[in-house]
Amino acid sequence: MPGLITAVVKADRGISIDTKTRNRLVNEVVKPCQECRGCDLSGGVHPVPRLGSAAKFMVITDCPNFSEEADNKMLSGKASNYVREALKSNGLAVNEGYFTSLVKSPKSEKIVTNEQINGCREWIQKEIEILKPPIIVLLGNSTIRELAPEVKPGMENAGRVVFKPDIDASMVIGFNPASITFDGSKQDVLNEIFGRVKEMIS
Repeated sequence: MPGLITAVVKADRGISIDTKTRNRLVNEVVKPCQECRGCDLSGGVHPVPRLGSAAKFMVITDCPNFSEEADNKMLSGKASNYVREALKSNGLAVNEGYFTSLVKSPKSEKIVTNEQINGCREWIQKEIEILKPPIIVLLGNSTIRELAPEVKPGMENAGRVVFKPDIDASMVIGFNPASITFDGSKQDVLNEIFGRVKEMIS
């Protein structure tokens, strides 16, 4: 597997899912995010993050896909099946994760823009602050550049694990799952990326 790091740092905690945490997410991220006017995506659909009942890791994509936009919820619909398959192949359940995006509304162009990333930055920072995830899977070039800028996005670094002492979390480097549509062999790589997550939480 490209970029696979052999050392595994075990997670020593899960993600808080108590009522206080859920209320903070709703009041400090979900509601104000819907009303945000920080970029040209304001007024669009801002799918709600998915917090599992036994959350142990966070997954961040660059932006919601078309299925998530239609259902107004992250990790929803056919376009999210690549991630679901990777979870299933490793005996992981959806309710073990927290699924969100760097830019909170579907992109209007082929790529997310700096304006959109800057406008949404406070929300992803707030999510990490509230949940304190021990493991964060980065699934997209923009997400990698934003949260692990020392790592060059690309398949050569897929599976690399970077520890961030300032937030006490391990970042698992991935790629945009949508690219599997054009290269089915990448599903195996995504499966192995979530295999790293499984090792770290077991």
